[in-house]
Amino acid sequence: MSEAISPAPYLLVHHGVHKEGSSTTKLRVVFNPNVAGSTGQTLAETLMVGPKLQLDIGDLLVNFRLNQVALTCDIKAMYRCILVHPEDRIHQHILWRPDPTQEVKEFELKTVTFGLPPSPYQAQRVIKQLVTDEGAHFPHAAVTLEESIYVDDIVSGAVSISAAKTLCNELSSLLGAGGFVLRKWASSHPEVLSDLPVEDCEKPHMLGSNESIKVLGIRWCPKSDSFFYSVSVELDSPTTTKRQVLSLIASIYDVNGFLSPVTVFMKMVMQQVWLIEDVSWDSPLPGTLQRKWNRLISEIHQLSEIKIPRFVLCSDYLSLDLIGFGDASGAAYAAVVYLRVVKPDQQVTVHMLRARTKVAPLKVQTIPKLELCAALLLVQIVKSLSFLHKKVKIKNTYLFSDSATVLAWLKTEPYLLKTFVANRVMKILEASNPTQWRHVSSGDNSADLASRGLLPSELVGNKLWFDGPAFLYTDPATWPQSVGECVEPVPEMKSPESLNVLVVEKPEDNILMTAIEQCSSLVRIEKIFAWILRFIQNMRNKAERNLSRDLSIPELRAARQLCVKTSQKVHFGNEFKTLASNSGCSEKLRVLSPFIDSSGVLRVGGRLAHAPIPETAKHPVVLSNKCHLSVLLIRHYHQMSIHGGPKLVQSLIQRHFWIVSGRSLIRRIIFKCVPCFRTSAKCIQPYMADIPISRYAQGRPFINVGIDFAGPFSLKTGPRRNSPVVKAYFCLFICMATKAIHLELVSSLSTEAFLASLDRFIGRRGLPSCIFSDNGTNFRGAANYLKEVQDFLTQSSTPITNHLRSQEIEWKFNPPSAPNFGGLWEAGVKSVKSHLKQVLNEQPYSFEEFCTLLVKIEAILNSRPLCYLSTSPDDGVDVLTPGHFLIGSALVARPEHDLSQEKLSTLKRWQLVSQANQGFWKRWSRDYINTLVQRSKWTSQRKNLQINDVVLVQG
Repeated sequence: MSEAISPAPYLLVHHGVHKEGSSTTKLRVVFNPNVAGSTGQTLAETLMVGPKLQLDIGDLLVNFRLNQVALTCDIKAMYRCILVHPEDRIHQHILWRPDPTQEVKEFELKTVTFGLPPSPYQAQRVIKQLVTDEGAHFPHAAVTLEESIYVDDIVSGAVSISAAKTLCNELSSLLGAGGFVLRKWASSHPEVLSDLPVEDCEKPHMLGSNESIKVLGIRWCPKSDSFFYSVSVELDSPTTTKRQVLSLIASIYDVNGFLSPVTVFMKMVMQQVWLIEDVSWDSPLPGTLQRKWNRLISEIHQLSEIKIPRFVLCSDYLSLDLIGFGDASGAAYAAVVYLRVVKPDQQVTVHMLRARTKVAPLKVQTIPKLELCAALLLVQIVKSLSFLHKKVKIKNTYLFSDSATVLAWLKTEPYLLKTFVANRVMKILEASNPTQWRHVSSGDNSADLASRGLLPSELVGNKLWFDGPAFLYTDPATWPQSVGECVEPVPEMKSPESLNVLVVEKPEDNILMTAIEQCSSLVRIEKIFAWILRFIQNMRNKAERNLSRDLSIPELRAARQLCVKTSQKVHFGNEFKTLASNSGCSEKLRVLSPFIDSSGVLRVGGRLAHAPIPETAKHPVVLSNKCHLSVLLIRHYHQMSIHGGPKLVQSLIQRHFWIVSGRSLIRRIIFKCVPCFRTSAKCIQPYMADIPISRYAQGRPFINVGIDFAGPFSLKTGPRRNSPVVKAYFCLFICMATKAIHLELVSSLSTEAFLASLDRFIGRRGLPSCIFSDNGTNFRGAANYLKEVQDFLTQSSTPITNHLRSQEIEWKFNPPSAPNFGGLWEAGVKSVKSHLKQVLNEQPYSFEEFCTLLVKIEAILNSRPLCYLSTSPDDGVDVLTPGHFLIGSALVARPEHDLSQEKLSTLKRWQLVSQANQGFWKRWSRDYINTLVQRSKWTSQRKNLQINDVVLVQG
């Protein structure tokens, strides 16, 4: 670490962690790259993690048990021994001061840093490169670093003490070549470490005691050369919560499953708690589960009595076998694998290698299906131990199950079984052979213990679990062989299905017709056929070969005639047969009086034999509207006529061809022509929707309000002629029911200015219940000056919404890019601007002048009639306006006579006011609402666009 030369864009957060149990470093520095920087991103998000190079811890521990002499060590400060490229160190800056009295400065970390995502990959990649560069000089150490290292922990061994010493020296030399130092040496044989400095050895070797050390998270006593567990829980209270249950389950580190019967018992309790809906994370367990849990916790300290021998082989064994057991209950299923060792004196030892358990799924399954899941779990464990074949010679693998149904399924073809069973049987048979499977009684099935679960007191000293069943110590010829009674019928078999098969002979394809259908141009297919005909002619008459590079007119005509004959033979085959036998023709061609000419082409007979027109027009060639050649002809004549219309194209085609029902085909093809569509496309017009319910809400004005902005306008800041000119805008509030308008002048498009105008509006018009406005995105296609309005509405939506929420006002935005939803306030802005244009000139107004002008326009707009004016003298003169709902009459109407001297009671006055207000709303319902019935535009309903429709997207 050195002081940084330049500041970094990101600083690593770090803090210290005190670890009392550590034998070397009590205080460790922890770096946190998951804290977001100024850009909102974390360092961990921007770094590439790299592939996983470290081995599985469980495999390393199994490999550790194969060495007669155990040897472990640790690379001292491994990460700090690996330098980071100088260009990348800028991402590893921290704030630090070496002394509390000094100033905090920015420092740069030069080496691989703990906690960063790519650090494990970088460390392992360096070790692998070191082995590649220097491993040839230290072969034993090279193999160890390839197969027996996990990050900075080396877990290995040798067959003898001398070999272990050699390995120690090679490891120190090989890693020393890379600048690494080894420490915390430990061995099952202390004499291996006799040549090493005492300070480099683990504490148990220094004291010569029975103390244990941690090897990849597992407690190991070098002196007794055995693994053991240290599990203890203090009962702080008589009740336990669901959170505490899950915490204890997660705290038990049992990578190879030696404690599976107990841990699965705890998982069963957790699953039962989970099924109870009213038990939260911090609620006490129900009484029955609490008693069961308390009993388990009271015995859990007994797990410390379990001792598991590390070394599972012998110096000179005769044979090794893998033995696996699988079993299931209604609550869980389990599998366990043992290593059976036959010594030279024919003595047999059995050691557990790995076990796995899973609780049964919440969806209830039959016991045979769960037994099948246990069998699948068993072969998965055996497959995970396949690396043993590289270390030792495994003679046989035996797999046991106490389910006759499972063994019957394994002897059945998977395709005969139902999906659930078939899928698992296929996976089992991919990883094992049916001859490896045998039947075992439930009493001799070790996995039965893990499938039901055990209390700690039942697990301690359980020989069936740790040493396997008794028959494993006998000759394999005496082991269980047969399945017992055959299961008939086999469950989960597919029911046989009878299929009715219809055999249809596929006719031979017409090669020429296929060529026509695969071509998109009439000219092209004519040229193809012309070259084919020339080739045939040249082969028939080699003396007079035509070797010209160009095709002649007669050759192209012959090619088109071949196209016509081919299409007619396919689509009018029956007509050719009936006309040849003088039996007439089909009804669809009868009106054309068709005949076959001397060239074998079907033509129209018709009634134009004496007409003064060419023969091809009198008797055009008949083509089907389902023929691809007809499509090519229409496209050809459409392009030849410079994209002419349907009538023109039809007239050109009928000079030579008669397409049956050709008019509709021509229209359909021209309609799909992209160049024609591009020049004649029309915008889609939706059907005008119904008026929203907010337009009908009766009550006081401005209960439902629409808002819009307009501007900017230039205003003077003072009375002088040369006073600075600033921008100003006006905010329009319009009542959704009465069309009453309220205008507020705002100095800028800021949140504060708008909220102030909103408060002024509320103070004079009352509190609205709902506010409607545009989304803001509809301004994107407008002029540049409206860009400010868009930015204001987009950026200020959150503080404005929070302000309205405090007053219980709901703000509803229109859908994006849909200004038609805000037609009411768009029309109001248009009306205001129309009056402004009449009075505004190039000379800017002052703030007071423009505000006064807006108030006058507001009064004029609120005096507009809501209904159509009647020409009848019998109708009333007082037309309903928005002002009637505000002050009882139009705002520009003359004042009424003074009636203050009339003696009316207070109740009478209130009744008169209420009667007038109700009268306005009756007139509003009677005269105004009826004017909204008609749709002024968008009156026709059209179908929506469909897939494959040709559309033109406007930019």
